[in-house]
Amino acid sequence: MAGSFKLASSEVLRREVSLRNPFRIEMLPWLSRLHSAAFRPRRRLSKRFIGKPAKRLFRLLMGLGATATGHFSLALPDGPRRIGFNARNTQFGALYQPQSQPLYEAETSALLDLLVGDDDCFVDIGANWGWYSLLVASRPGFKGKIHAFEPFPSTFSDLIGGVRGAGLESMIRVS
Repeated sequence: MAGSFKLASSEVLRREVSLRNPFRIEMLPWLSRLHSAAFRPRRRLSKRFIGKPAKRLFRLLMGLGATATGHFSLALPDGPRRIGFNARNTQFGALYQPQSQPLYEAETSALLDLLVGDDDCFVDIGANWGWYSLLVASRPGFKGKIHAFEPFPSTFSDLIGGVRGAGLESMIRVS
């Protein structure tokens, strides 16, 4: 059988991958800075005097409806695009939280670059603001289609805003 292989139980397949991060924060708003300070991993004393008060303040401000807008750039084959984001959606923390650096969910992101072909159809269910959809769409050579689904209305707005901001409406269908 051409192309088939058999592994003994002790063998491991390995493939070298490189991490690609097309996202870069351009302007981090005050609400995102507070979110970062509140939820950064800390040691005991720092957690007590910085982390916990910052969490209380962040939750209070979110409850009061505080808003802020930040900007990130997305590197696309035809040049970078500046995209605004709503700091109330804490999932944008994938762009700026220390625990998400140098790349949010690095293993999954690298795996998508390996598995999704240039002409494939990628389906992003529970897309949130579109990290994976934008990651796949930004890959040089990708010419396929992406279907991004997000059921939560405010997050759906973030997803549409990101896709429009990137100018990828013809490649990414949002539902």
